Amino acid sequence: MLLMIYMALLSSASFAIWSILLKYHSVGMITIFNFLIPIFGSLLSAIFLHETVLEWKNLIALILVCSGIFLVTRVHKKP
Repeated sequence: MLLMIYMALLSSASFAIWSILLKYHSVGMITIFNFLIPIFGSLLSAIFLHETVLEWKNLIALILVCSGIFLVTRVHKKP
């Protein structure tokens, strides 16, 4: 039951933060950071679940995600 309450509070807090960010920034700029989900998911699973993340296929995937975020933010900032 405590885990359910924790998950409900966490998701409601993230939705509130998301709404506040959308109030002050454009949708295009905010949605770019959704691509950070696999990066943090991989890092947190390595830390808390002791999974092996440092395999070549995972590192290539993380590099591609990071380069995609970089390219999109670089293109998005141009007028």
